Amino acid sequence: MADLKVDYDLLGGIHTTTAGVISEVQGMSTNVDQYTGAYGSGDIAGAMGGFANNWSKHKSTMVNNLTNLHSMVGQTITAFQQTDDQLKSKLTQPSTKAS
Repeated sequence: MADLKVDYDLLGGIHTTTAGVISEVQGMSTNVDQYTGAYGSGDIAGAMGGFANNWSKHKSTMVNNLTNLHSMVGQTITAFQQTDDQLKSKLTQPSTKAS
């Protein structure tokens, strides 16, 4: 039988990292309009405006996906910890076998 080994440090790191990425993505804004004059070309300004509009549309999808991933990792940690605790409890209980 294969042993399942859970790397809680790795899972905890992923959980922490996803929280940070969510925060960073949520904090990103589309300030393209502030730089329109610096682009030097209407075509470039238009392309950047298109990019900004796409970013605004897709940003919430990214945040939702990251939030779901963050939640799933947290649930995974909890489930494995509960299983480990149950197994530990069974191993440390006095034997009830009849002689």
